[in-house]
Order: sequence, then structure tokens, then C-alpha cells
Amino acid sequence: MSPHLSQALTAPSRPNVIHSILRGSFIFGALLSAGGLISAALAAHLPAHFFVPAVPPSLPDGRHMLATAAGMAQWQGAALCLLALAASRLRPLPALCALIGMGGGALMFCGTVTLRAFALPCVPLLAPVGGMGLILSWILLGFAFPGRKQWLDSQNAQEQKKL
Repeated sequence: MSPHLSQALTAPSRPNVIHSILRGSFIFGALLSAGGLISAALAAHLPAHFFVPAVPPSLPDGRHMLATAAGMAQWQGAALCLLALAASRLRPLPALCALIGMGGGALMFCGTVTLRAFALPCVPLLAPVGGMGLILSWILLGFAFPGRKQWLDSQNAQEQKKL
């Protein structure tokens, strides 16, 4: 990462923006997981006539689509919460990009699949775009782990605080 970008992300004027992104991601992740739980309950308990039938029978019906979206929302929501909590220990740019991509990708994928499960109007192309966004965010998150020197510096700083 360039020194200018690193300096811009950690400058004194930026903590409010970064804190707002982290807080918003944590809240969105919690709401996403809650929505996933609600969707799972609806998939389990609503009568079949509420859902899109499987046409042809080899394709999933609406109940199955909603259960898939529910599971994805629960896991991605939990990951967003954990990532927002751990972001201070990660490289800032990849971590923030992963947070934003994960939130947007989950919203596009889960929202589109949920709407399709109930035969509500939606843009079907958003589901694969959101899924690709999620995949790319997880790959990007792999690059957010700090380098050896940064990791050792943060460990030494924590030990100094304890003393």
C-alpha cells in the first residue's frame, strides 16, 4: 500500500469516517443475521402456496430458495460483525473494502433470492453479481492480514499497555 494512502486512512481526520463505517457494518451485520433467522423461520413454517413452485421440477422451489438466502444472510451477517470488531488489527484498506463488498454483496444476493422465492419483482442479475462480490470480498479479506512487522509491532504495543 502506498504511504500516502496508508497515511490518509490513519490521519486524525479519518477516525470518525472509519469508525462510522465499522459501526455501520456491525449494525448491518447484526440486522442481516436477524433477517436470516426470520427468513429461515418463514421458510420452515409458511404454507407452500406462498412460494414459487419448482418449474421444471429439477429447479429449486421458493421454499428452498428462501432457506438458501437465510443461511447466507446469517453467515455473512456474523462475518460482518466479526470483521468490524477485528478491523483494527488488519490492514485498513483491504479490510474496509472487504467490509463494504461483503455488505453490498450479501444485500444483493440475499435480497434478490428472497424476492424471487415469493415471485416478487426483482432484477435477477443482482444475485450472481452479489455472489461474486461476496467471493471477491472473502479473497480480499485474505490480503488484510498484517505483515510480520506490523503484527509484531501491534503485539509489542499490547504488551506495553499491560505494563
